[in-house]
Amino acid sequence: MPTTDLAEGGLTLEQAAKRLGVSPSTVSRYLQLNRLVGAYRTDSGYFIPKDVKVSPTLRTAHIPRLHRYAWRAEPLVVAVWNQAGGAGKTTLCREIAFLAGQWGLRVLVCDLDAQANLTSWSGVEEVALGDTLYEFIAKEGALPPAQERHGYELYPSGLAFDAVNSELTADLMLAAAQGRAGTKIMRLRQALRAMPKDLILLDGPPNITPIVTAMLLAAHELILPVEVGRKGLEGADAVLQMLNSAKGFGAVPLRPRVVVPTKFSPSVSEAHGYLATLQNLFAAEITAPLNLRVSPYSSAQTHAVPLGVADASSLAAAEMIEVAESVLGRLGFKELS
Repeated sequence: MPTTDLAEGGLTLEQAAKRLGVSPSTVSRYLQLNRLVGAYRTDSGYFIPKDVKVSPTLRTAHIPRLHRYAWRAEPLVVAVWNQAGGAGKTTLCREIAFLAGQWGLRVLVCDLDAQANLTSWSGVEEVALGDTLYEFIAKEGALPPAQERHGYELYPSGLAFDAVNSELTADLMLAAAQGRAGTKIMRLRQALRAMPKDLILLDGPPNITPIVTAMLLAAHELILPVEVGRKGLEGADAVLQMLNSAKGFGAVPLRPRVVVPTKFSPSVSEAHGYLATLQNLFAAEITAPLNLRVSPYSSAQTHAVPLGVADASSLAAAEMIEVAESVLGRLGFKELS
């Protein structure tokens, strides 16, 4: 998508992306949705003003139910995790962060997965190791600045972040030999619980590694996305066993506060049986299911934007709003009248 150059008084697509802290594809999407203040179409493409910003009015116009939630005195740290891959944890984490931010909460998201899907799906394309939480956790360095995304702040990740697991393992082994508790494993908990935020979401890798232990130790609560099917049921049982076995490390969530069924196919008869089993297993924690809708989720990932930006009119966006409302309510957030 061509844009004017600086000689004409405007920004290029890449310059606008850098100014806004998003990817060029996200800027293209904003232009298509008429969400950039002062931008307009020209014969050669688009004019983007130097003081480019996203329209706050259009930013929330796609959300049919506009809530305002009260701020908290202390942050609530919530892990969004399942040790089984493909459950939709990263998508769910991004969408809850986006909607919670739209509804007035101060939101921080930490990508603790070296696959960095949350990072790329939030529009962050280049990540240095110093941008991640690696130095803070593994080398006991200072916290890096978080990056502003779609109404939430983000600590990104990348492939090199995986080295944090070897550092945490070495620290735990040394601590055990000296008869003391590990220090690095607790740094995430200590830092996050003191931040001036309302909601801090942690997206961990789909496995059981030291960074997952650090994540669970940091979290007050756990959101468990579960794919509706045999694989999902087996994964949910494994998570419950893991939480029980992790009690020896300290205070970790012993049971998910919220369970979100994902990839539900209403037209498949077996899926209803699996959903009923989940509802019986997690009667008090389960939300409405998120149906399997490939196109809107694929569009959101391609453009590295939340569902409400990629396809505001989709059923997937409406379902996600319903689930986000349920999640925030179950986590104890109070809506302002």
